[in-house]
Amino acid sequence: MKKIIPFLALLFLLVGCSIGETKAKLTENSVAPSQKSNTPTLFIHGYSGTTYSFKSMIKAFQRDGIAKKKSLVSVSPTGNVSFEGELSIQKDNPMIQVIFEDNKNNEWNQTEWMKKILTGLKEKGIEKVNLVGHSMGGVDIMRYLTTYRGTYVPTVEKVVLIGAPLNEFIEDSQAGDFDEVVQNGPIVYGQRYVDFANGIENVPTTIRWLMLAGDKLDGSQSDGTVPVESAVATAALLREHRNEVTTKVIEKTGHSELHESNEVNRLIAQFLWEK
Repeated sequence: MKKIIPFLALLFLLVGCSIGETKAKLTENSVAPSQKSNTPTLFIHGYSGTTYSFKSMIKAFQRDGIAKKKSLVSVSPTGNVSFEGELSIQKDNPMIQVIFEDNKNNEWNQTEWMKKILTGLKEKGIEKVNLVGHSMGGVDIMRYLTTYRGTYVPTVEKVVLIGAPLNEFIEDSQAGDFDEVVQNGPIVYGQRYVDFANGIENVPTTIRWLMLAGDKLDGSQSDGTVPVESAVATAALLREHRNEVTTKVIEKTGHSELHESNEVNRLIAQFLWEK
């Protein structure tokens, strides 16, 4: 029988999700996407994240002419949503950066705030979106999709989860290697994973997923914060649910380095914007 691990306190959440801007570039092996659309992509930071969390990635996509930042969405500590920037969506792969002003709030409140953001975008005429989340931002996305059945919200087309602790911070050595976890799921799991498993029927089967895990290759089998197997823990659930899921380990990369990585940039650009 699988062992249930109690939910870990969020105060043990991810350190270093917010770091200074670095110069991530797409100059070497740059991606030249063959497809442009008016579907906006929302970038959702992790625990203690700021505008810097996705700033270099967004700038890299703009610098290579891959996508264009159109809007900044801020959520106040009381859940009020404000939109800044151009909201008329053209076929230039628009990007929207999401900022939670209370960036250490819990995943349940942030999930509610995500719903408010998406409802607001629907009211502004947005019909489809992509979602990219780093760390707790990825948890927020997974919890949103397993909690709500979308009605008056945009359709989610593609999701990218980067170093998201989908099975909390459990080091599940019993589950075997990376491929076994991707195919079969974890052996030891916590309440967050249980919640996702219980809500998997709410996830539209049309959503395509990319899950990226970091491995520092220092023997920890983690990015220094999130175990590799936790970052891909729900891949098997989603595949069994008939979703298309791609997984990848980014080697020699720490937790906060994942959103500063040229390799991650290329993988995301190919996944979101190439045919």
